[in-house]
Amino acid sequence: MYYWRRRPRRPLASFFSCPHLFLSLKTTSRATARRLAVQLDLILEDAAMLAERDTLDLSSSQIETMLRAVVTNHLGKLERVATAAKCAPDFDIRQVRLDDKKAFWTYALLDAQGPGACLRREDYDQMVADGFSASDINDVWQHLCLLRNNKLVPTKPHVLRRLVEDVEAVPTAMNLGIAQGIYYRGLKLALASIDRRYGGNRVEDACLDRMILAQNDPPSPRPAMGVMHDNGPPRDPPKKETLLASASAARQSVSTSARQSLGLAYCKPAKIGANANRNGAYLTSK
Repeated sequence: MYYWRRRPRRPLASFFSCPHLFLSLKTTSRATARRLAVQLDLILEDAAMLAERDTLDLSSSQIETMLRAVVTNHLGKLERVATAAKCAPDFDIRQVRLDDKKAFWTYALLDAQGPGACLRREDYDQMVADGFSASDINDVWQHLCLLRNNKLVPTKPHVLRRLVEDVEAVPTAMNLGIAQGIYYRGLKLALASIDRRYGGNRVEDACLDRMILAQNDPPSPRPAMGVMHDNGPPRDPPKKETLLASASAARQSVSTSARQSLGLAYCKPAKIGANANRNGAYLTSK
């Protein structure tokens, strides 16, 4: 039988009464024992890293990111349902708008009171002011009871845990409780966008219109550049012989200037003698 024995790191030492952790692996296989020991080492290391953190609470940016994720996710689901409902031959826009408003009030109760929400007198008065009849308010209460009967209230733990872990936070009891409130709030905000689904009032449509108009605008004229124009009569391009003569004259001028700067003169002899160089020229000093 193999056993696992480790000394916990200093951040975890205060949580244990003994200086060592001792655990039976309940196996006689050496390979199995090594695999289990590695897994236990990783768990102990993660626990030590969590204990070293200054705080395990969610930051304001993490809470905002979680809320945005819930709203975006459920807003997309509701828009897909609305798009499919509009294709039905018996589509009644008044009824679907009323159904969405009832669902909104159901999650408004959950957002305000938590999973144990009930229908209070002030909630009843607010629904009446919103145009609800007694039958509509009863539908809201029945919806809330249906969510509880189907074990959708409170929200499944794995949903809240994933919501917390997606923002790289620790799923403590406090953070899971905050995630539950954020989840109800996000559903309420998504359901409140009734005019977006059935009224065509989308915020991003204005941005899209500006993008389309910007693409259809004529291109602005480029600024004039300061270019000199020759208004004289057109000239013929120089001939090849003229270019060669100009190049030869330039070389001759450069060569003469160089000799003069060195104190040398160029002479052509009448005849090539013994003192002449190979090119038939004498180099004499002035």
